[in-house]
Amino acid sequence: MHGADRTGTMCALYRIAVQGWPKKGALKEMTDGGYRFNAAFQNLLKWINALDIEQIRKRAGIAHDAKTGPSPRGR
Repeated sequence: MHGADRTGTMCALYRIAVQGWPKKGALKEMTDGGYRFNAAFQNLLKWINALDIEQIRKRAGIAHDAKTGPSPRGR
């Protein structure tokens, strides 16, 4: 169980940055998806909400197309 919330945080970030999910949907899955989110870690929700997703995509080399969503550069 140790690390479950850290793993959930990274999964939510992947959903948002790579798969193009809205933050609200990814956070809903993280907290209410049956993965036993520990409510003591509300700071993780605030942290994700404060992230600049476009900057993360840029630094990670992920281009984002409004019609098709994020994709690795060069495709």
